[in-house]
Amino acid sequence: MSNELKEMLQSVIHEAIQPLYERFDKLEAFTRSKFAEVDTKLDSISAQVAANIESIVEIKEQLATFKESAVPTKSVIAQVDALTLDVKVLKKAIAN
Repeated sequence: MSNELKEMLQSVIHEAIQPLYERFDKLEAFTRSKFAEVDTKLDSISAQVAANIESIVEIKEQLATFKESAVPTKSVIAQVDALTLDVKVLKKAIAN
């Protein structure tokens, strides 16, 4: 009798717990799905960050090149201005 009672009790407990197991399985599957989505988004964001870093490096290199060329450009502009002034003076001298 004790074995029969034990088996009945185990059966009742199993039936009572089974819906909880099913809910847990669904929750676990849902959670794994959401984590997979988040991982995919993080991978995408990481790729974008890497691309942005490369762009920033390129821009910094271009900026450095521009700054290096800006100094000679200012010098050239000053020389052109000086030559323009000389030409104006020469034109006036020739005209007189």
